[in-house]
Amino acid sequence: MNRELNNDEIDYLLLHLSHQAPNIKILFNQHVIYTNHSTCNDTKKIIFTCSSYPVNTVHLEPIDQLPVLFPVSNDLTRWYTLTNNGTLIFHHDILKSAFYILSGWDEAHSTDADEHGRFPHTSSLLYQLDWLGKPLVNYYFEIILNGIKEYLVFHKTHLDERKPFNPFACFISHDVDRIWYHHPREAYWRFKQLLGIDVCLIPRKKMFNECLNDLKYFWRYKSKDPWWTMDYLVKTSRANGMKNTFYLLDQSQDKQGSRYAFSNPHIQKWSKNLTSPLAEVDIHAPYATIDKPVSLKETIDHFKAAFGRHPIGVRHHFLRFRYPDTYLLHESLGLKYDASFGFAGKSGFRNGYCLPFMPYDHKANKIINLWVIPLNAMEVTFLNYEKSGWKYFSDSINTMVDETMKFGGVFSLLWHNCRFDEKSFPGITDFYSKTIKSIHQKGAKGILGSEIASHMDSLTSGF
Repeated sequence: MNRELNNDEIDYLLLHLSHQAPNIKILFNQHVIYTNHSTCNDTKKIIFTCSSYPVNTVHLEPIDQLPVLFPVSNDLTRWYTLTNNGTLIFHHDILKSAFYILSGWDEAHSTDADEHGRFPHTSSLLYQLDWLGKPLVNYYFEIILNGIKEYLVFHKTHLDERKPFNPFACFISHDVDRIWYHHPREAYWRFKQLLGIDVCLIPRKKMFNECLNDLKYFWRYKSKDPWWTMDYLVKTSRANGMKNTFYLLDQSQDKQGSRYAFSNPHIQKWSKNLTSPLAEVDIHAPYATIDKPVSLKETIDHFKAAFGRHPIGVRHHFLRFRYPDTYLLHESLGLKYDASFGFAGKSGFRNGYCLPFMPYDHKANKIINLWVIPLNAMEVTFLNYEKSGWKYFSDSINTMVDETMKFGGVFSLLWHNCRFDEKSFPGITDFYSKTIKSIHQKGAKGILGSEIASHMDSLTSGF
């Protein structure tokens, strides 16, 4: 990005700043100059010094431990100065720094992809700066607002502020990829491994026991399946002031599809017993969507036929999406929000922000009318990708929750319904319930995906 921000890009930042400071756009129009000139020291205005150079990653010097991505001045000891005559000068292009990270500039302009076609966390600038664990954009916004407040106090006025979610929110969601461990196709696959037809993924003695359990289940038939945990998830949330958003994956022919359809009688009966506004269901977009956009339209049609309403939100299977193309698709199909925006291989704040945001179409230079709820943590990340212990898992969640609480944001936790296997992960059920309880004890308010989208609409109204 070897140019200064244009007016549309500045408006994009102001939209998100307005969630904390409702009158920020009026203030900018009256008091702010965004310039590459350093001869405005006597204007009694707010001067944001701009940069027309690309992002600096070679000789990165921090100020107050925050990286200066677009340095302008030789002064690397402070972000801003309030002069004796009341002029506020930001010495480096902090607006461009915030826009670059928040709008996903590096991701939108990268061709890097992992084996699933996803933008890998190792290609992220925040990962390379070791800043995935903290919401850098929120810290940039804090610097901007602190400077503006000092300026307004000098001029005997003040800045109206609010916490977007007070004190903060916790968004608990579940991707329902499978509902039966003992589904005939699952059992058939395990028997093939036992017989040596397929590669056996676990010790053969353990596989023999799993196949024996399959036979016992089919013999008794109505015994409890270990993957049907949705009732437990709702019960645990209600006991701890939380809510549950479930993303259902419709049956498809590809290898990553589910083993059930939206119209499945068990799913229909279960979903009708969910108590609004404590739980809700929405769509888990097919794996193929990134290559075959029409598959999402077909999924929406199936959902409408099965549940009698248009879906509100979506999360993509395998977190497989392309920025911003997939979000333009969502906008065109009338979806209100997406909850896929996280890295499968690493927890944290993918675009340095702990609040829902609107994505940006850099090619068309416009905001996409869709709320994106960043995904901070997923059990698969810790158990499968990082293979970390419970302490690391717990410490990581606590750190992200504390960061989110500081800025009145939304902490998003994804836990698959089929990931409560005590044989593979002893203590996992207890860990989950204690984690939910701990987040609640810190003051989090449980919230649904649809409620987040509605709340963000209300915060943005009048902008």
